[in-house]
Amino acid sequence: TAYLLALGFDMITDACARETLIKKLKTKIEENDFKLSTGFVGTGVICKTLSSLGLDGLAYSLLLQTKDPSWLFSVRGGATTVWERWNSYTSDKGFGDAGMNSFNHYAYGAVIEWMFAYMAGIQPCDGFERFTLCPRPDMRKAGDIPKGQKPITRVSAEYDCCFGTVCSEWEKRGEGIIYRFKIPKGTSASVEI
Repeated sequence: TAYLLALGFDMITDACARETLIKKLKTKIEENDFKLSTGFVGTGVICKTLSSLGLDGLAYSLLLQTKDPSWLFSVRGGATTVWERWNSYTSDKGFGDAGMNSFNHYAYGAVIEWMFAYMAGIQPCDGFERFTLCPRPDMRKAGDIPKGQKPITRVSAEYDCCFGTVCSEWEKRGEGIIYRFKIPKGTSASVEI
């Protein structure tokens, strides 16, 4: 979390120190087997910060992790929301203590912001009257993908703003990527591929 906050909020201005922290962050995530160990503050910004650093592949690897603690560990346990504690429910122990335990908690659910803004690439400017569409497909190569994961080959997202529905979707086909989008009447968007 300390690395994420320092890098994500541009607290490190020295280029050499910044690169050192990026390497340490990457190493920590890999050594932790792409499992989350960041708590409320760090988990809410981890994927967004990684993508801002050009480390989209690490963000995808975290998103697709199924071991505890991870987003998909909860999903595999039957979750339809994101829990306040990673182990709110386990197959061997059932539900944990319900005190101080929200079963629909924003801090860990903040990954959805990254999914819309980076995976699908829907990024507002001026309250959606103007916005940027800049999807970041899963470009991990076979050697970069953790064991048990498969790359995401298709993303489709819609966001209902006050002007109408913004749609963004991409699909890998062979060596290429097909990108489609739709913006509401009366809005403008720049598209960055």
